[in-house]
Amino acid sequence: MRLRRISTVALLIACLYAPEPVQAVNLRGSFSGSMYNYDGGASEQDAAITRFRLKFDASEFAGDDVYCHFSGSLRSSSQNDFNTSTPNDRIYYANVEIKKIFSFIDMQLGRSYIGEIGGARVDGANIKLYMGKATGIGVFAGQQPDPYEDKFTGDYMTYGAYFFTNSPALGMSAGYVSSLFKGSEDTTYASFNGHLVPSKNMSMYVNLRSDHNVDTGSYELTNLMVSLNLHSQWRTRLGITFNQYRAVKLYESMDYDINHDLQSTIRLSGYMKFSKTSKLYGRVDARTRESDSKSASLMLVGFKQSNLFRIAFFDLSYRSINYFTSTAQQAHGSFGVNLEKITAELGATYMQSEQDNSDTSMTQFIYEGSLDWYLSPAIYVSGKVEMSNEKYLDVDSIYLAKESDEFSTMTFFLYAGYKF
Repeated sequence: MRLRRISTVALLIACLYAPEPVQAVNLRGSFSGSMYNYDGGASEQDAAITRFRLKFDASEFAGDDVYCHFSGSLRSSSQNDFNTSTPNDRIYYANVEIKKIFSFIDMQLGRSYIGEIGGARVDGANIKLYMGKATGIGVFAGQQPDPYEDKFTGDYMTYGAYFFTNSPALGMSAGYVSSLFKGSEDTTYASFNGHLVPSKNMSMYVNLRSDHNVDTGSYELTNLMVSLNLHSQWRTRLGITFNQYRAVKLYESMDYDINHDLQSTIRLSGYMKFSKTSKLYGRVDARTRESDSKSASLMLVGFKQSNLFRIAFFDLSYRSINYFTSTAQQAHGSFGVNLEKITAELGATYMQSEQDNSDTSMTQFIYEGSLDWYLSPAIYVSGKVEMSNEKYLDVDSIYLAKESDEFSTMTFFLYAGYKF
């Protein structure tokens, strides 16, 4: 923890103070705070969580091509936390970036996301060598942030390499990553990302990840996603997505079992506009899983009208869910107003759900209200309150003698942000 704080402070000082006081620092970023509170029918489930986050990019403190990037958060929670192992302070990235070294090299030093490889991070160096305006190769190496708590630690090491090219019509990146825990292989994978925009009415995105199975020595599919989007001016849009995925397994640092089975999903989504302000929208999902060959599905259909009387809007929808061993039906409606700087909305949802091989079913009413307020271009406030009443039907009489069959919960979330 001490090393983590010292490293962060040193990086912030390096970002905010120039070696020679010639020019002012150009600083852009945001500071935000949020509060989440949950009060339920069972007091042991109550929770209160606050979070503060700082994000900024600094430039012109040591030349035109030197930048500093930082994103971190502080979190506090009540005694009844959803996950007691969640760290209270987190640094997502903190690095100094030097561009155009010898006119074709970019380098980041510190904690960085490797944007060309999903899921890759390093506490060390990330170097890009350009072979054209938007084409090149990259390498990175150093310590790896603790994958569970984001701590600076010497237990994890990582290295990798990647290729990238990018343009509005065609972009792709491919890379290889290996991570070690106390000198032994923890995870190794290869990835590919790409997008294709053959016309203004069509776009395609592909993501692929294949992980090395240390136990068998072979590579297996971790994630495959292919997404196709079609649209005709402003009136219609259709999206088709196919996804296969499994949980990422860490072979040395993970001391618990996870569901490693492959799941497959196909999704159709889209809308049809009758005018600039009204549209009919829908979505259909179908999912299967390897473990028991069971399937799940979701169907959603809704209608949204905006700019009603120039300030009002409403949204009506129906959702049917079959999630492997349970089913649920949901009906939702909301109404709101959109003023110059304020958007306010009230909504209600009715849901009924049942579990397979159980006589117990549940009905639930959810009432919600939200407010978004732009006090100025730099200050934003958002709040949401949600109240829920649940009633269990056909509950066994022995259970009823010990617990109530009706529960009420209240949740509120408040967020405020400042951009500078």
